[in-house]
Amino acid sequence: MIVTDRDKMKAIRDNARKVARFVPESIGRMIVAYISWLIPTERVLRRECKLAEPRGEQLEYMWRDGSSRVWDTERLSRKLARVMQAGTGVRVGVGRYRPIAIEMGRRIRGLVTKQLESRMEDEDDDDNVEIDPTTGEPVDCGGSWNIVWDLQSTHGTRIARQHYAVHIGFPGKLQPEMIATFKEISKLWHQFLEGESAEEKGPKRKRKSQATGRQSTSSSAKTTRRKRIKTDQEVARDLDEDMADGLRTLLGPEATWRSDKQAESMRSIMSLKTDQTAINVLPTGAGKSILFMLPAVMRETGTSIVVVPFVALMEDLVTRATAMGVDCIRFRSSLNAGREGVPRAARLVVVSADIVSSAEFSGYTDGLLCAGLLQRIFIDECHTVIMDIGYRAKLGELRSLHRYGCPVVLLTATLPVVLEDWFRGEMLAESAVIVRDRTTKLNCRYRIEQVKPGRGAVEKHTVDIIRQLGEQMTGRQKGVIYCRSKGQCEAVAEEIGCGFHHSGMSEKDRHEARTAWADGRGNRWIVATTGLGTGIDIEGIVAVVHMERPYGLVDFVQQTGRGGRRAGEVVESIIVHDGRPQREDGHRSFVDDINQAQMDAFISTLGCRR
Repeated sequence: MIVTDRDKMKAIRDNARKVARFVPESIGRMIVAYISWLIPTERVLRRECKLAEPRGEQLEYMWRDGSSRVWDTERLSRKLARVMQAGTGVRVGVGRYRPIAIEMGRRIRGLVTKQLESRMEDEDDDDNVEIDPTTGEPVDCGGSWNIVWDLQSTHGTRIARQHYAVHIGFPGKLQPEMIATFKEISKLWHQFLEGESAEEKGPKRKRKSQATGRQSTSSSAKTTRRKRIKTDQEVARDLDEDMADGLRTLLGPEATWRSDKQAESMRSIMSLKTDQTAINVLPTGAGKSILFMLPAVMRETGTSIVVVPFVALMEDLVTRATAMGVDCIRFRSSLNAGREGVPRAARLVVVSADIVSSAEFSGYTDGLLCAGLLQRIFIDECHTVIMDIGYRAKLGELRSLHRYGCPVVLLTATLPVVLEDWFRGEMLAESAVIVRDRTTKLNCRYRIEQVKPGRGAVEKHTVDIIRQLGEQMTGRQKGVIYCRSKGQCEAVAEEIGCGFHHSGMSEKDRHEARTAWADGRGNRWIVATTGLGTGIDIEGIVAVVHMERPYGLVDFVQQTGRGGRRAGEVVESIIVHDGRPQREDGHRSFVDDINQAQMDAFISTLGCRR
C-alpha cells in the first residue's frame, strides 16, 4: 500500500487528505523485498567497498540513484514523455497524463457508480465538505454525491467539476475501512491494465497423467476441448446478460427484444473481431437504432461512430439517443460548429457521410484510434447506395472507413437478395456475417390507384385521397405525401395548405417544417421528397401517399416504413399513378434497372402485395 498526502502543511498536523493506492500482489512482493533486502544490502556494500553513501536528502526516496539528483516535476515529465512516446507513439508528460488518467478511470469497467447531482457550492476548495472518516461517505457536500474513485484522484468537487467533469469530496483521515475501499478501486485499475487482477490468479496445479502415450494425449485434448466449450458458453451467457442489462437501461425495466433477429444481430455485432464486417437487415421499425445505441450504455469502454446519409436523420438520431440517456454527440466541422478544438470523445458519435473523408474527421477518428477508444463503425441506412446516385458516388469515402481496422457494421431495412452480391463487393464486405429478417409489414395496407393520363390528373386524385384520409384521422395521427420533384412538392403543399420538405430548402427551414409537423403544430400532412424517406422515427404516421410511382422498390419500402412504427398503428400505403412508363435515363446503372423493375412488378401484381 502506498499512502500519499496532498497538502504538506496539513500533513504535519496529521490532518491531510490521505489517499491509498495498491499495486498488484506480485509487484507488491517485489517492492517489499526491495525495501527489506536490497536497499539495506546496498548500504552495507557501499560501506564495505568504501563508496559514497546516498546524501541525506535522497534517503527518503525509494527509487534513488546515488549518482543523480532528485527528480523535479519537469524532469519527470520529460522522462515520462519519452517512455510514452516509445510505447504508444504519443508524447504524454505529467500535465497531459493527469486528465488522461482521470478519463481512463471514468471508463474502467465497473468503476463509476451512479451519481446524483443537484447543485455545487461556489467555493474553490472542498474543506467545507463533511466526510465520514470511517467509510469515506460524504455527509454533506453542497447537494452532490461523491464516489470513492474521485477521492483517489486527489482534487476537490469544485475543481473536479470544472476540470474533469466528476464529483468528489476528500476525507480528513485515512481509516481502515477507507483503505479497504481504495484497495478495491486499485484492483479495478489492475484488471483494466492487465486483463485480470494478480490476486485472482491462483497457483497453477500440475495435472497428473492417468495414462500414458496416446490415451494421455487424447484425455488432455478432450479436457481442453471441454474447458474451451464451457468458456465459450460462459462468455455467451455473460454477453446476453450484459445486452439485457443495456436494453433495460435504454428502454426501461420491462424491456425485451422486438424480435429474435434483433437479438441475434446485437449478439453478432458484439462478437465481431478486428477488421470484421457485419450486415444486418431488419424491417423498418424493428429497432435497428438500438444496435448502435446499446453498446454505448453497456459495461465496456470505447466509442462507436454512426455514419448517416441525411442531415434530418442525423438530428433525429442524436435527439432520440440523448433522450434515452446515451452519451451522444453530432460531429460537426469546426467551421459549422463555431469552435476551435475537436469534439470530445463521446460513447456515440453521429456523423454525416458528406464529411467522413474530411481531414478534420479523419484526424478526430485517428485520435480515438490511437487512444484505444474506437470500437466499431456503423453505416446506417446503407441501402442508400442503391437508391441514391449521389450517395453512390461517395462509395470510395465509405469504403475508406475500413482503414481504421475496427469492426464495420452495415445496417439497412432494404437489401434485395438479388443485389446482395453487388452490395458486398461495393462495400468491401464479401466475407461479412449477415443477419437477415423478413421485411414484411403486417400492419400495412397497400393500395394502387391508377388514373387516366391527363394534365394534373395524378395531382388532383392525390389531393382527393389526402382529404379523405385526413377526415378519418384522430388525435396525433398524421400523414406524409412523397413527390418526385421539388416543384411537385411545393405545388401539392400549397393546394393542401401544409408544409413541405426537400433538399432545396435551408437546413434550418427543413428542421422547422419537420418538427412543426411531427409536434402537431399545424396541418396533419407534410409533402416531401426522398430526403424524408429514410430512418426518421416519428409517432402517429398512419398514411403514406406516393404521388407518381416511386423510383424503385427500395425507395418505396423505405418511405412506407415511416408509418406504423408504434404498437397498434396501422398505415395506409397508397401509390397514385397514371400508368405511363417512366422516362428512359441514359445514366442509369443496372442497379437502378433492377430497383425499378422490382417496383414495376409490385405495381402490376394483382394478388397480395405483401
